[in-house]
Formats: sequence, C-alpha cells, structure tokens
Amino acid sequence: MKIPVNNGKHLKYNLVGTHLDNYDSILNLAHAKGHAMGGFGANLKNQSIGIASRNGKAYIHSAGFTADPDLAWSNLPEQQAFIESMAEAAKSVSDYFVSQNKQIVYITVMNFLSVDCDCDAHQTRLPMTRRSWT
Repeated sequence: MKIPVNNGKHLKYNLVGTHLDNYDSILNLAHAKGHAMGGFGANLKNQSIGIASRNGKAYIHSAGFTADPDLAWSNLPEQQAFIESMAEAAKSVSDYFVSQNKQIVYITVMNFLSVDCDCDAHQTRLPMTRRSWT
C-alpha cells in the first residue's frame, strides 16, 4: 500500500503492508539499540523499516532511489540521507494514522544497550549500572 510522505526530502511516498489499514491502533514497543547505518534506533526504526513492505524497505534504505530490493543494496546513500528517510517514513505512518483518526502508543525499553544492531553476532554492550533513587 502506498501512503504519502508529506514534504519529504528523499521520499515521495512510503510502501507499507496492506494490512496496516486493518489496524485501529499501533503499540510501538521497541528495544533501544545501535545500528551501523541508522545509529541508535528504536521506535523510529520500528515505525519505518518495521512497517515497510519488502519494496518499502528498499525504498527507505536507498533514500528514495529505488523500491527494487535487488538494486537497493548496490545504491546505498550517505548515512544522513538514510536516517532522514527513516524519519520521513516513520512520520508518514504517524500522519496516516492521524488522518484516519487512529492512535499510536510508543514504548521504548532500554535494557542491555548495545552500540551494535541485534542483527550483529558480536555486539558491544554498554555497561549498565544499578542506581539507588532516594
């Protein structure tokens, strides 16, 4: 399903799964983590890459260059363009839900933080300290 990206710098539209229209609401539950291309991501990544269709993922990763997954990986943009494209895609989902009078709830869990994506087999974990609140 194609939804509009309003005032996008890189994307003109967002390609999401057709079942998105069936949802009355979204609970966007994310684990904060790092990513080689996207920096730290959580709810923004869920709402952009996570909701995008296969072709939508290619379109976002290529910053609007192509929706063809076979071409996307050989046409990757600069990191800033990719991050901006993720933000544009996430905002398009939010705008779409607002226009349909539907709700989104965001919850971010920050536990066992890593500067690496959970897709990386050798993650570097950030040290966690236990603090006492008095």
